[in-house]
Amino acid sequence: MRRPAALTTLRTAQAQFHGAVAVGSTVHELSGFRVHIWPEPDVFYRNVAVPTDPTAAMPQNIRSMLQVFTASGREARLEFFEDLWPNLPARLDAAGFLVEMRAPVLALGRPPSSVRTSRARMLRAEDGHEVLQTYLQAAEAAFDVEGIATEGECRRLMQSLSDGRTMTAMVEDEGRPVAGAALAGVGDVAEVAGVWSAPAYRGRGLARIAAAHLAKAFFANGGKLLWLSAATEESLPLYRNLGFDPIGTQLNYHRPVGHGR
Repeated sequence: MRRPAALTTLRTAQAQFHGAVAVGSTVHELSGFRVHIWPEPDVFYRNVAVPTDPTAAMPQNIRSMLQVFTASGREARLEFFEDLWPNLPARLDAAGFLVEMRAPVLALGRPPSSVRTSRARMLRAEDGHEVLQTYLQAAEAAFDVEGIATEGECRRLMQSLSDGRTMTAMVEDEGRPVAGAALAGVGDVAEVAGVWSAPAYRGRGLARIAAAHLAKAFFANGGKLLWLSAATEESLPLYRNLGFDPIGTQLNYHRPVGHGR
């Protein structure tokens, strides 16, 4: 994708992300930043700041943003696209922030056509608590991260599936979920998140099947654009094979409590 088109797509993805992270959080509007504070610390990094105008690179505005996290008892975190905020990384480095993730951003504007997805199905609120809980437990085991399969997350998943803010596809083996993929903040644009396969089922292309099924459902429902950040090099071939094109770089920063004093 040529750079002007890529920057336009990044701005579209940024607007979607900003809207999605605001849901359920207390939003603090500051000079240069918007800070989202979730009611509790959480595994999905919902406590996050995003830059909103060029003054984000000013040291005094970085300090003000940090103070909101400190007052809320949360570790300071930021997520943004480096291509849209090229002056911000150096200022965050100087303020004691550490790079948590640097990952390519990819986008897809059409349904994938090369993957047969008959093994996958969409997860729905009507599947009920037990099925949703089992799905989250399988995802938790796949990511090896605690906190995904809590009662609260199960309730949130059921609600977001019901109101259409989330779409989730899974592949099952004898009734057990063994691979999955999800969309967050669904509208005309959505972020692909939580693509996984169970350890014993890796190398079989099941995560690709789940992601392709999900993408097809999104575009069939009138969706216009999917985007994602590929957190690992191993995941890049999966997304490239589905037709995702690189458009930029995402940077996640954090400042551990007490760091940089």
